[in-house]
Amino acid sequence: MTTRVLKGRLRVCALVQSSFQDLAELCPVRSPRAEAPGLFSFGPFRTGKCNAFRRLARRLVPLLVAGLLGGCARVPPNALHLARNDRPTALRDAELALAFGRPAQVRERLARAAASAPLPLESRLALAVALGAEGKVAEAEKELRQCAADHPKAPEPPAALGSLLVAARRYGEARQSYEVARRLAPDSSRVVLALASVSLNLGQPAEAEGLLRVFVKAHPGDLTCVSALSQLQSRQNRQGEALKLLRQTVKASPRSPDVWTELGAWCQQAGRFEEAESAYRQALSLDSRHVNAYNNLAYLYLEEKGNLVMAEDMARAALSVAPTNGSFLDTLGYVLLRRGRSAEAINLLEKAHARAPKDLEIACHLGMAYAEYGAPKSAERLLTEALQNPREFRERAACRQWLQKIRASMKGGA
Repeated sequence: MTTRVLKGRLRVCALVQSSFQDLAELCPVRSPRAEAPGLFSFGPFRTGKCNAFRRLARRLVPLLVAGLLGGCARVPPNALHLARNDRPTALRDAELALAFGRPAQVRERLARAAASAPLPLESRLALAVALGAEGKVAEAEKELRQCAADHPKAPEPPAALGSLLVAARRYGEARQSYEVARRLAPDSSRVVLALASVSLNLGQPAEAEGLLRVFVKAHPGDLTCVSALSQLQSRQNRQGEALKLLRQTVKASPRSPDVWTELGAWCQQAGRFEEAESAYRQALSLDSRHVNAYNNLAYLYLEEKGNLVMAEDMARAALSVAPTNGSFLDTLGYVLLRRGRSAEAINLLEKAHARAPKDLEIACHLGMAYAEYGAPKSAERLLTEALQNPREFRERAACRQWLQKIRASMKGGA
């Protein structure tokens, strides 16, 4: 049991990194993907509609794996209270508590485990995450710096420290920490992406581009860095270079449906709709369950080709693969709204809004559906809240038009 619990280093360190990323979201970091308009494929800098699904997966997948490796296919409700004095169980319970977002329990379990022997690296990283989640940034930083000193060849401590420093907006120190991690793990795209993001926050886009170019040259099939570099080029009105880079990536990884979907998204953004459709179809020929290709096709048929029937078919195909995903519920709901079936749309959009209450685009679509259905007060409330939020979203102009129309109608009917 002990061996199975303690050998999950990569699994635990991935959870540590995602936890610090969640902390960083409290102090948003500008990224090369931050202005991508309405494209919903995967990628760490993509800010499209799959983010909520990925955040959920980041929490649940490590939890499920922890349960399976611990010898239980399901985690019982009292899993965090079993055999408290048993060191292996305490270490596993700390990992589960971290996945559940219970930092106080993480610290309590690790304190029990540390009473009998020093904690392994992954547990010390988990402790730092718990301290950071409780706002004890100085203690978390101290723990991570000590981890780095005790494990000088491990890239995880300096990478985690960099994430913590980014959350505190200490970008110069964060860059130094990420540079250490890059020297220890030169093939890590996550570290390179983090360094590029820090460079952008420091107002150094040329340095960010240089970092990404060097990595992409050495790893031409790495979609995450290719996507980031393409977005950076696009923000500088160099869309032709971005598309050229994506086509080169397709040649390097012709069997990757993710790469074809990314190419389709960029073609769609550039107004090359036939090429975009072809790329999405190629992705689906490689993976008939590729939800992002279906979802992007749905929007392509809806917004660019005016084929609402095909848009509904594609949206239903995506939802059949991921039936509880809020993004795909929203896509189908919006397609049905455009087809004049507001009652059906409301049913789906309410579910989507419940799963992603902070998604302004979903709120806007639901407000539109309420207006079409004849519920102007509910529509006005949702649309007003969406417009009052300073964050940009794709439907802001349409949202404003709908709100003006609703208020004019309500005033006329008074």
